[in-house]
Amino acid sequence: MSDKVKDKNLKPEEIEDLEEEEEVVVLVNEETGEEAEFSLLAMLEVGEKTYAYLEPVEALEGFEEAKSNGTTTATSVFCPLRTTKRSRRLSRLSTTNTSSATACTATAAMKNNFARRIAATVLLVATMILVATAFGCKEKENENMNKNPVATFVIKAQSGESLTVRIELYPDKAPITVANFTELANSGFYDGLTFHRVVPGGCIQGGGYRITETDQGLSLDYPEGEPEPIKGEFASNGWDSNDIAHEAGVISMARTSDPDSATSQFFICVGSYPSWDGEYAAFGKATDEESLKNIAALGRSTYMNAGSGFTTFPYPLVSIISVRVA
Repeated sequence: MSDKVKDKNLKPEEIEDLEEEEEVVVLVNEETGEEAEFSLLAMLEVGEKTYAYLEPVEALEGFEEAKSNGTTTATSVFCPLRTTKRSRRLSRLSTTNTSSATACTATAAMKNNFARRIAATVLLVATMILVATAFGCKEKENENMNKNPVATFVIKAQSGESLTVRIELYPDKAPITVANFTELANSGFYDGLTFHRVVPGGCIQGGGYRITETDQGLSLDYPEGEPEPIKGEFASNGWDSNDIAHEAGVISMARTSDPDSATSQFFICVGSYPSWDGEYAAFGKATDEESLKNIAALGRSTYMNAGSGFTTFPYPLVSIISVRVA
């Protein structure tokens, strides 16, 4: 293997006009100006990022010989990409990412079958992430990837003021619930719906009705495309990993007496209700001061008996302007 490939200072700065169907790219040593050819084994999606997994061409060509005499010492590169309209380029790295000979062993034998190499590379995802983290170039990225999604509500209060409520969601506690809520929110399902129930000191509930006020009184409509019921992710329904307590700022799914009947309706806790713990699928919590303050204000909404089961109906109306998860 050439010194260029084994050079520990080899830093992939940029790959010009890299297309997905190209298999060989050239990396330039920033310090010496030397070039080395690498084979593009796969474009790999990890979270919201795209990576190129590269092997030195000389290592691939000499794999059979190296395998026979036990000298497989190739240097692999696992690099983040940024995407432009016409090309994919390697981002600048602060350090060089290298892996052991096992990465070469796992991939070089399939040098003549690009599709098989992609499949094999998937098996190396965990190793590659650990390698990148060990050299420090992925610490910030991993930090961002590990952050929980946040639902941002904009709610029209009875005063006419728009209140913002940010709620961190916990997919590790209630993955089905979070996925269902995220899909509904980002599709615009909740936009324009009305909070139809308030429990003084307890919660405010919405997500099921669009209620408007007309000269003839209140008009109730159901949102289009109500989703199918989902699994109730709470302890009494056999979901022991959800230990979120129903306290101020917590969001949870409303349901009927059927534990697996939740669809789109949710409630946001204004106070603590331990009796709800393990009985409803809580899936997130507001933690910032502004959001908790605004939730408390919504919990103080005046209400009336609007009939048809709406015994604590917030009036004047309280409605969702928008909710998005990111």
